[in-house]
Amino acid sequence: MHAHHNPCVPPCKQIVYPTKHAVKNNYIPYEVDHIHPSHTTIMNHHVVHNKHYYPHTTSAGNTCSNVHYNMGPAPQPYGPVRR
Repeated sequence: MHAHHNPCVPPCKQIVYPTKHAVKNNYIPYEVDHIHPSHTTIMNHHVVHNKHYYPHTTSAGNTCSNVHYNMGPAPQPYGPVRR
């Protein structure tokens, strides 16, 4: 029979884990002036509107189709034929 062994043989006196690292951020505000000069130039644009016309007409027509079916001989009436 085997004796159950503790993973720390001989008996452990302490277990040291990896150092947990934390960062504390400090934010120190600074003011910097940003100068954005601007200028406006007014431009007058003269535009010629060239209008193109394309007259178009539409017409409609109708077609008629016929389909013929050959149904074979006419059905015979029931019973004797009277003449």
